[in-house]
Amino acid sequence: MKLRKKSGLISAVIALSCASLVSVGFASWVISQGDSEVVQGTILVDDVSDQTHELTVDSSGVSPIAFKANAATAGKGWLTSTDTGVNLSAVYNITVTNLDSSSKITASLESGHMDGTTFVKDTSSTGYLKANADGLVGDLPTPVVAEGSAQGTSWKTTVTLTFTWGSHFGGESPMNPMDFYNAYEADAMYGSKTYAQDASDSLNLLKTDLTGVVYQLTINVAA
Repeated sequence: MKLRKKSGLISAVIALSCASLVSVGFASWVISQGDSEVVQGTILVDDVSDQTHELTVDSSGVSPIAFKANAATAGKGWLTSTDTGVNLSAVYNITVTNLDSSSKITASLESGHMDGTTFVKDTSSTGYLKANADGLVGDLPTPVVAEGSAQGTSWKTTVTLTFTWGSHFGGESPMNPMDFYNAYEADAMYGSKTYAQDASDSLNLLKTDLTGVVYQLTINVAA
């Protein structure tokens, strides 16, 4: 897809300056018969620089984020899965034209859902943000913009998103639920529940929280 972003420095300022054609300070106009004088003025015009940026985002090969199992089974083996398509990262290739030394590429991320063609941001009690509050997924990641490099008249870089599981699945070092739950016996206690009951409740809640959720990555080019 292509997004066009115009820098705030695209406008050009044209300054006009003319030498005074008539001296000031006289009490009245003075006309001398048969006498004339021509005064030449100077017009100064600043250069006009077109710094329109064309920003191209290559999303080919970028798979959807998928909070799924990383294996069919693990450890104790009582929790299994028929879908092991976990994917917690996305890398977008970015190309920008007219990028000068003072320009910067920044990126931000929001989660939400689509209402028709309109993106609606999550509140603290909906979608991804609710799953985060429930401890099932980590905070929305901060997009990482690589240093990039010049290639001809273009500047190429990448923006990387790395999602994580939430603290409910391992505290400060969260892991895939497949590994977390299968490290314990199904009937062992996890808080007020057995690990088996907690797995059922948490994974169903994760599905409820994240169903229909999308993320919106915004990439800006500015001086």
